[in-house]
Amino acid sequence: MNIQESLDPDEKAAAHVASHLIGETVASISRLTTGNQNYVYAVDTEQSTYVIRMTNKFRDKFVSALHWQEQLIPLDVPLAKFIAQDLDGQYSPFPALLMKRLPGADIGRAYPSLTAEQKKSIARQMVDIHAKLDALPDGSKYGYTPNPPHETWVDFLTKDLNVASDRVFKAQIFDKGVVEIAFSELDSLKEDLLKIRPRPFMPDTTVKNVIIHEGALMGIVDVDDICYGDPLFTLSLTYAGSEIDGLDTDYADAWARSLDLDLHAQCRLEFYRLLHTIWFMGEQAIVSANGQKLNFDTEKLKQMFDGSVERLREKV
Repeated sequence: MNIQESLDPDEKAAAHVASHLIGETVASISRLTTGNQNYVYAVDTEQSTYVIRMTNKFRDKFVSALHWQEQLIPLDVPLAKFIAQDLDGQYSPFPALLMKRLPGADIGRAYPSLTAEQKKSIARQMVDIHAKLDALPDGSKYGYTPNPPHETWVDFLTKDLNVASDRVFKAQIFDKGVVEIAFSELDSLKEDLLKIRPRPFMPDTTVKNVIIHEGALMGIVDVDDICYGDPLFTLSLTYAGSEIDGLDTDYADAWARSLDLDLHAQCRLEFYRLLHTIWFMGEQAIVSANGQKLNFDTEKLKQMFDGSVERLREKV
């Protein structure tokens, strides 16, 4: 080992690994704020700009990311391709993946500069990109790869809601009534939710991981996992992520319109928005796996919750 071992990756470790993987001298390196689980760094050399992702706990996620690139790139899903890797710790104690850096930023960061037409265009592109996964077979079970554990989509949603509920109770910021309402809505939609096929979808292509440059979609990064279930789950998190970041929902609305959802699908989408809101409620002030503190606007979360319940009850 050429660098001192530590508990977490840092700029020194990232620069050391990157220089060996690309054979170029690192001119500068800085940690990016993206990602809640991994350590992500921008790496500049005289020749180019790269991104290196490192982990101290989730090597299996990196293995999964490489696997899904092999599956999705042939389907013309515009992923930022990894060009080198150090999964087995040749250059540091921390598994690493390296890619060329796409110009631009996550759509959530680029969003204020987007025009109405650009939002609509990107939304249509995202619908087309997600449709490419229709070429993949259904899963045998529901949930996240590599080993989806749930027999039904309802089981998956129940587990997600239980985890979020436990966090809400522990934080003691919101009344337990929000959880009771969510479980009641889940029960009322159970018959429809049990009909959902285990379709593969990219769960993290929301306000993050979709790279925009000068109003145009450049590509998708960080597809570590595929989830099997209802692809509307991604759109729901896009809605919730937009709202909690103080953005309008025009992009998500355009995405939803492009799907031409029937009433059953609209109800599912509204329930998922409710679930994701409670998930954010439960993440208040917790520390993520890579040391970042998560904190959201409490009043905004209350507004999101009330809006989801109102819309859902109007449709049911």
